[in-house]
Amino acid sequence: MKKLMVLGSVNMDITLQVHRVPAAGECLTAQWVTRQVGGKGLNQAVAAARCGAQVTYVGKVGADAAADEIRGILEKERIASRLYLSSNQPTGSAYIMLESTGQNRIIVHGGANQGFNGQDIADMEKTIGEQDMLLMQLETNLESVSGAIAYAAKQHIPIIVDAGPAKPGILPLFSAVDVVSPNETELATLLGRSEIKPIDRMAACHEILRHGAKAVLLKLGSEGALWVTQEEAIPYPAYRGVQAVDTTGAGDAFTAAFACALLDGKSTDAAIRYATLAGAIAVTRPGALHSMPTKTEIEALNDKIHSAEQI
Repeated sequence: MKKLMVLGSVNMDITLQVHRVPAAGECLTAQWVTRQVGGKGLNQAVAAARCGAQVTYVGKVGADAAADEIRGILEKERIASRLYLSSNQPTGSAYIMLESTGQNRIIVHGGANQGFNGQDIADMEKTIGEQDMLLMQLETNLESVSGAIAYAAKQHIPIIVDAGPAKPGILPLFSAVDVVSPNETELATLLGRSEIKPIDRMAACHEILRHGAKAVLLKLGSEGALWVTQEEAIPYPAYRGVQAVDTTGAGDAFTAAFACALLDGKSTDAAIRYATLAGAIAVTRPGALHSMPTKTEIEALNDKIHSAEQI
């Protein structure tokens, strides 16, 4: 079984179900409120473990009840972990407004996720060196991301970066990365723009490639995905045979499934198609962490699609 290290954030997610997000100065009533563990890093670690990878999760938490809950989830999902403890910051938190359409708006307080220091980064090098692949996001401080990238690249370990939440001015960070995977909003932010028009997507991806990344996997939600390298640009349609309930975490399911498929020896083409099905399953369930599909579920949907194509 191939080894995958996920370095990234963990948050306590507070989700409010609303008919629509409020306008400025407007007060609306939520239909319900839920509280559960999430964060892009932990979501992807759980998704990867459910896809069959041998996962080690590396994150940072506060000295609080949320951290205890996180440890319980990691144990339940059979994920090895290195949880660093912050002495002055609480475990991160996210506040999610979920509309009746399934679309969401998210505000994150990084907390301990932003507290990785030089000693933490040096300490995790041994763990990185034992892996077959490194998967990261941008919800931890950039020192942790750049340090992990530098060491993994030195050890010739493949690196995938889910570029969310994006920040402008960080493209040089991706110079040694194998795959950068933003969504369309994140792509615009990385390039310092307000938006990217569909006709400009390929050119925008090539701007990232010019900074050294080997490939860009652009997540396009209900439109699917776009794979771009110096040699090719291939669109992948989304699977439309599902009814979206909650899009929170769908990108995490997609990215983790893509990484796991590559670790399993699948081609890039097969890995993206596999990831698309993982994202499609995730949107049919409420919440983020609990919506991550298993390998069995993804393969069952794939078999169903191929059976229907043969009729």
